[in-house]
Amino acid sequence: MLSIRLWAHFIGICAPAVGGLAVSLKKNGWKVTGSDRDIYPPASDYLQKNMITVFDGFAASNIKPTMDLVLLGGGALIMDRTNPELRQAQKLNLQVQSWAKYVGEYVVAKQSVVVAGTFGKTSLTAMLVKIFKDAGVDPSYLIGGFAKDLPDPVGLGTSQYSVVEGDEHPAVLYYDAKSKFDYYKPKYLVLTSAKWDHFNVFPQEDLYLQRFNRLVQNVPKKGLIVACKNGENLDRVLEHARCRIVYYVGNEYQGKLNVLGHYQRQNASGALVLARELGIDQVTISSSLAGFRGVKRRLEVRLRTKTVVVIEDFAQHPYKISESVAAVKEVFGGHKII
Repeated sequence: MLSIRLWAHFIGICAPAVGGLAVSLKKNGWKVTGSDRDIYPPASDYLQKNMITVFDGFAASNIKPTMDLVLLGGGALIMDRTNPELRQAQKLNLQVQSWAKYVGEYVVAKQSVVVAGTFGKTSLTAMLVKIFKDAGVDPSYLIGGFAKDLPDPVGLGTSQYSVVEGDEHPAVLYYDAKSKFDYYKPKYLVLTSAKWDHFNVFPQEDLYLQRFNRLVQNVPKKGLIVACKNGENLDRVLEHARCRIVYYVGNEYQGKLNVLGHYQRQNASGALVLARELGIDQVTISSSLAGFRGVKRRLEVRLRTKTVVVIEDFAQHPYKISESVAAVKEVFGGHKII
């Protein structure tokens, strides 16, 4: 008897988490294809390594009637709100949904840990996944970047835990207005900050904070929120909490760190407090954080000689950029910085 192989196609496949979800489906027996524009490393290298066919550009001809599922990446409609692949999928009555909604069904587990906030989500999520694994807990996870300690941005574990980076941005702009983290059902939430961001989507600060208010309200009474004590606007957001709140101030982790940026010590402190609250011992947590190697394109040192250091960084928010520059000055203050 022939087995039926399901086929998923990703429109806008090249974001790390979206590509990671595609690879995860392929590893679980699906046929997977995708399309995107402006395809470049590390996402293009990752997809090529995993032998996923990626079409350069969007075209109706990329969509076939035999596809079982069409998933929209977060940027699928940014360049063209009438994406020809989406139109064709709808014309063929194919099952279409946002990738974030599917993550909520496919990755998120009963004991759901969500990391949210304007800053630090990716690194803090990667730290937590590493801590869980080093503690012998195998979580499902999703990280919005390529963590150097993990083979994939998305993984399916064997435990009841999931650790997922939760973004306040709409799941798919112009298609699915819910924030990505609305689908992740947090029982345990780490909040780093709620500094106004994504001004094109949230033209007023209150509209931005409403997303976090709803996230906090969705944590059950028997859940837990671990929040940065000095995180901007968190005092306003946490008024809506129904569960216990534990704060961290940024100096809880005093051990070694191999990644650039003083803010990474604050991320490590948030990871430590959450892990400790879930019963992981301090020795394991500290050992895991000391070995954390960071995330690609997050103040990643790409070249280092006696006279030149080349660093790649992904910061796009004005505050994030200033923090990145400050971190570089702190470590390389004797260099001319360009």
